[in-house]
Amino acid sequence: MKLQNQAKSIRQKLSNLSQKQGVSYQYIATSFLLERLVARIVSDSKLYKSIIFKGGYVALDRP
Repeated sequence: MKLQNQAKSIRQKLSNLSQKQGVSYQYIATSFLLERLVARIVSDSKLYKSIIFKGGYVALDRP
């Protein structure tokens, strides 16, 4: 799958999910991006060993 097609597919799935759950697309997209960022950091051994999260807190208030 081409990168553009994959991006469109992900956007469409996130849009469908936001409509299904009755929350804004922005909320769903932000949650998805934060989750993917953490997943990539954890899966990369160099990043995992060299990045320290200290005192950071991310909270999303459901609209």
